[in-house]
Amino acid sequence: MTKDFIRLIFHEGCHACGRPLTVQEKEVCFRCFSQMEETSYHLNAKDNPLYYRFAGKVPLEGVSSLFFFDKKGIIQKLLHTLKYRDFPEVGNIMGQYWGETLKGSAFLEGIETIIPVPLHRRKERVRGYNQSVKIAEGLGKVLGLPFDNELIRRIRKTETQALKSRLDRWINVADAFVVEKPTPKGVLVIDDVITTGSTVEACLRALMQTANPPQIIKVGCLATKRVF
Repeated sequence: MTKDFIRLIFHEGCHACGRPLTVQEKEVCFRCFSQMEETSYHLNAKDNPLYYRFAGKVPLEGVSSLFFFDKKGIIQKLLHTLKYRDFPEVGNIMGQYWGETLKGSAFLEGIETIIPVPLHRRKERVRGYNQSVKIAEGLGKVLGLPFDNELIRRIRKTETQALKSRLDRWINVADAFVVEKPTPKGVLVIDDVITTGSTVEACLRALMQTANPPQIIKVGCLATKRVF
């Protein structure tokens, strides 16, 4: 209660630029949203650079990202705030914005459930929440889709991926996930950021190893780098 009270009193500005928020704005101002470049990958979900990151490795019906990730840019600052500064509301708002972008698009065809990439229980306990779950909450709210953060479980605590090579990232997360229950026919696996795609790929491999894997699997993230 004390923490919530302090945050209510002392946080009244945009998490990206610090400008005071209007009554219509929540967590992030409209100006900052307008300055983040959208990829429009959902319009060509099987013909974009992020899709080709997974092509030939796992069967996918489409891959999309909302924004491009620029070093020291607005989206990086917001994701850092979401993950390390204890503002889960940022994930929820970003998820809602993402949902409005995807509304009515063919990218959502066949999707029954949103699956956020899980954190290891110890990391989630320290952070207090899984940032991908917060994004899924906002996304599902707008799209009217349920999310399931218990379908896939992370069984091995992995090292941070940030400074690892592509091969080391893949090795780091191999066999780190298991599927805990029957899967829906169509799923959208989401993460906050995708770089090499190793973590998401490990989740997808776990899904494919089940007795009845999903018939439709799509992948989405809030942000991805322009060049791999």
